[in-house]
Order: sequence, then C-alpha cells, then structure tokens
Amino acid sequence: MAADGYALEVSGTDSGGLVVAILAGPDACQECLIPKEVFAGMLSSRLNSEGMEFSGLTLVYPSDRLIDGRTVFGYGTARSPPL
Repeated sequence: MAADGYALEVSGTDSGGLVVAILAGPDACQECLIPKEVFAGMLSSRLNSEGMEFSGLTLVYPSDRLIDGRTVFGYGTARSPPL
C-alpha cells in the first residue's frame, strides 16, 4: 500500500473489535484501492489465518465522511461479520 501512497492505522475497540483506517498521502492513487467490502473480507481472513481474535472489523477509507475532523463510523464503512 505504501507504494500507492497509503498507510494503515489500526486501533482496537472496547468490545474487542478492530478499526483499520486507510490513510491517503498527498500522491495516493485513488484508483488503486479495491472496494471496501472486498478489502475487509481479505483483511479479516488474513488476520484470522494468523490467529488474531477480534469481534469484528471496521474498515475506514479516505473517502468516508468526516464531521469535525473525525470519521463517522457506520457511514461508508465496510464491516466484516462478527466472528
């Protein structure tokens, strides 16, 4: 992702879930991002195969709506089914 101008920011939730935010740099390739639903499924599968346990995954893309500089989760985010 770094080669296309993106970085990942990962944080946990109180309920044991993960929030993965895709951060775009100034020269990020917008066409290089796959659909959120596809990426969320791939990421969830990979993390599960590595033995990570989490209650759900919220993927936030750079295009997601911001209010007061904060991402509004649940708007434009892809969520994997609970495990």
